[in-house]
Amino acid sequence: MGSAIRGAVLHKLIEEILTGEIEEVAFVVEARAAALLAQLGPPEAGASPDPAEMAATALRTLSLPGIAEHRVTMVPEMAIYGAATLVRS
Repeated sequence: MGSAIRGAVLHKLIEEILTGEIEEVAFVVEARAAALLAQLGPPEAGASPDPAEMAATALRTLSLPGIAEHRVTMVPEMAIYGAATLVRS
């Protein structure tokens, strides 16, 4: 399922794994996926994404060779809003 909801949840799962907010363990990631889906509410049409599938996808993604080798230097979502002083003319 390639929905926007699925994409948003996958993005958040990967971010939370990288920041250490959640443990990189399948049942923990699956539970977090289910919680995120519940927060987003029921899908407008069709079936809801599967938390187990999304957890497995997030974990597989982080174990890909090109990603795994750079994990120690990866910086997840960096907040920049309000980080710079606005220059007015």
